[in-house]
Amino acid sequence: MTDGDPFDPVAAITRSWWIIVSAVALGSLVLAAAVTIRPVDYTSTTTLLFSVTDPSEAVTGVSGAGPSGDPDRALNTQLQIVDGDAVVAPAAESLGLTTSEVREHVSVEAEPETNVLRLSGRAGSAEDAQRLVTAVAESYIAQSRTAGTDRLLARADTVAANAAALSARFDALPPVSLTQSTTDPRRAAYAAQIASLALEEEQVRTAAAAYPGQVSVLSAAEVPLRPSSPTTLTAALVGAGLGLVLGCLVAVLREPRRNRDLAAAYPAAVPRTRPRGPERDQPVAGRWAS
Repeated sequence: MTDGDPFDPVAAITRSWWIIVSAVALGSLVLAAAVTIRPVDYTSTTTLLFSVTDPSEAVTGVSGAGPSGDPDRALNTQLQIVDGDAVVAPAAESLGLTTSEVREHVSVEAEPETNVLRLSGRAGSAEDAQRLVTAVAESYIAQSRTAGTDRLLARADTVAANAAALSARFDALPPVSLTQSTTDPRRAAYAAQIASLALEEEQVRTAAAAYPGQVSVLSAAEVPLRPSSPTTLTAALVGAGLGLVLGCLVAVLREPRRNRDLAAAYPAAVPRTRPRGPERDQPVAGRWAS
């Protein structure tokens, strides 16, 4: 091939077949060995539904989870809560792990255009993966229930304090004499407000006792049947594919240099013509002209 000839990548790959074979074999062996040395991982997944609407609002008119706002913002907040100490620490304690170990092996993501959270746990055995993700999911559900219950109880305590303040004012009113024919309107107003607050307190405390939380399980975590990490065969095939691509690339890139080396080692032959006249029988370029 000379500088004026068109470049043929197929010919370049064919001439460097030994490079491609070596790259395929090396890539297959390296990735297969890496997967064999690395511990096998299993992944278990559970899906959870986050309800933006607080279930206690229909009964009390008070949100157990605080004021509602943008659903996307609320869902992003839940992602941070799942990764927070209030959820991770109880799960880690129940499993005998540290919080950093739980965070390292558990991931959570929100499915697009939904209120669904996907929680995944990774461990060295199928049973441990299921236990890990289940513990975090249960801790998250309990945290949601506890947070809402605490807010409702705080609301009930506020109502009770207001009722107590009104009762004190009621008791401070001057007594009604037996000779008065009409009831003091202030006493009637205070009594009505105290009764209303007592009813509200009872409703809020009842809602707090039965508060279900805003998180429910859509699909429970199951014991995975096969590892989530790649098998040795898969790694070998991927390594062979990468080696094939790399080997072909090297073969194509080295072809121009190979041609230059060949041109330097074997310069183009000097054209020989049959001389005319007396020089006909003289040697040409070191040889006798034929």
